[in-house]
Amino acid sequence: MASRKAYIDVAKFWGIFLVLMNHIELILPFVNFYGGMFYVPVFFVVAGMTYQYKEEGLLVFGRKKAKRLLVPYFVCNGLLYAFFLGKSVIGQQGIGKDLLMALLGIFYSRNSLYIPGYEPNVYFMTILNSPTWFLTAIFLAYLLLHFSFIMTKGRKKELILFAMCMLLTGTLLHYACPVLLPFSLECIPLFYCYMIGGYFIREERLFERKKLLYILLAAGTLLFVLSCGINGSANISVGMFGKSVLLGLFNGLFSSVLVLWLCRMGQEHLPDFLIGLPAMLGRHTMPILCYHMFVFALLQAGLASIYPAAFEQKGIMGGAIKLGSIIVAMAVIVSIEKMLHGVWRRRQKANEKKESYRFRK
Repeated sequence: MASRKAYIDVAKFWGIFLVLMNHIELILPFVNFYGGMFYVPVFFVVAGMTYQYKEEGLLVFGRKKAKRLLVPYFVCNGLLYAFFLGKSVIGQQGIGKDLLMALLGIFYSRNSLYIPGYEPNVYFMTILNSPTWFLTAIFLAYLLLHFSFIMTKGRKKELILFAMCMLLTGTLLHYACPVLLPFSLECIPLFYCYMIGGYFIREERLFERKKLLYILLAAGTLLFVLSCGINGSANISVGMFGKSVLLGLFNGLFSSVLVLWLCRMGQEHLPDFLIGLPAMLGRHTMPILCYHMFVFALLQAGLASIYPAAFEQKGIMGGAIKLGSIIVAMAVIVSIEKMLHGVWRRRQKANEKKESYRFRK
């Protein structure tokens, strides 16, 4: 998009906040269930909304996205693996089966071989790196999105036809594939549907067409509540869209649109200071996604030494401890990311000055 929209970053903040809520098992009535419909799809929808087609080859586009997504993926997983490897060596436990499976998991990029509940299952991403599956998945979804624009030249009717083919392909793979494929391959066509939906939301200026938007939101909210009740909960990280793929896709897309619209209304009517902080955090969702489980583990270990039953508390006290952990984790990760970025920028400027000095000489 021509200019960055704060409401998009705010929507990403609420998405990552719900991810952290679920991973630390902070349970709020209705929030986890209905929020679970959008907190991952919204990132694919936003990716489609902000995508700009340029006439460049798939390899050139893929190289750019690899720097943005795959490099952080392997850096994060490499650091976490090195930590657990060092811990195992220091503890004189050696390199056991779990570490070998975790190494395989980095290249498989799925938490398990089968969906949860299937036994016996095979688990891969056991070094607090399971959320990073998203980076490889959205990388491939981006490639598919760009490929569709290369094939169709961005023509609307042909894009819709391509999306319908992807919907059919993704549905068939969902029901026919007996295992979770590496890099979420069986889900990529369905993730593409979220992305192309986000693209058309922007192109059709849905949020500017007030009357149509309000009619869609009013009718869609009723259908959404009914659909959620029929379809049940979803967890698309492990290929679970509920009882129906179509209903799961509708729930994810509609709830993402609803949250984006609410964040847009908030940007227009709320004071800037209420929007600024979540928007800032929303611009740092990648490091939060990658490292929050590791930070949670450190916080739990630290609190356990002071208050052993801290995370076993129920009710308001337990909720407050978990909410505090989410806030601390976000603050720590973003602060470190900003500090490292600042160091990198200063080093870059220093190198530019050296090059400028050499050129003048």
